[in-house]
Amino acid sequence: MSSQAQIDANRVNSQKSTGPTSPEGKAVSSLNALKSGIDAQSEIIRDEDPAALAALSAAFHLEFHPSGPNQLALVDTLSYASHCTSLA
Repeated sequence: MSSQAQIDANRVNSQKSTGPTSPEGKAVSSLNALKSGIDAQSEIIRDEDPAALAALSAAFHLEFHPSGPNQLALVDTLSYASHCTSLA
């Protein structure tokens, strides 16, 4: 069980933890809980090149000529997975 002194100290310390205040700091911290897969808000994350993913996707589409939503989803998944593994 916490003592009253610890509880008071925690309350004081919590007032110092207000998070980022600058737009840059808020942008960085907004990616702290970055989701991947179906929960992702964006396919591109900080420091990635959107043009590289677009070029890779275009190359896969030219090679496989997907027709219909299932084939399109598979080719898109393939290009995105290839992009992610090339970053590692």
